[in-house]
Amino acid sequence: MGRCTALKEYATLVAKIREYAKSFDQKTAVDLAITYCIQNGILQEFLALHRAEMKDMFLHTTYEEAMELFKQEGREEGEDRFSRLTRRLLKEGKANVLLELTADKGKRKEYYRRYGIE
Repeated sequence: MGRCTALKEYATLVAKIREYAKSFDQKTAVDLAITYCIQNGILQEFLALHRAEMKDMFLHTTYEEAMELFKQEGREEGEDRFSRLTRRLLKEGKANVLLELTADKGKRKEYYRRYGIE
């Protein structure tokens, strides 16, 4: 989970909801946790844009359903990273390197760092 920013940040949000739920009702706990995350740069853009939907999701969605949503977001994030790397390498005429990176996760990480792709 540490490799996927969205899942890691989602876990932080869930932990905050649980923490606040010890002192507040569920609706207030969710609202406070979302506010905390936005103020601390955790899923900040997503939560700012989708606050109402997220509140509804946490009040009416199972944990498994929520995890599946965030896994999908993580996959999309990974695809976007690889797409940006692919464009850079092809632009530089390094198709052979690209082919190599499809099979070597360690080298792929190295190239993400090299090109500043987060």
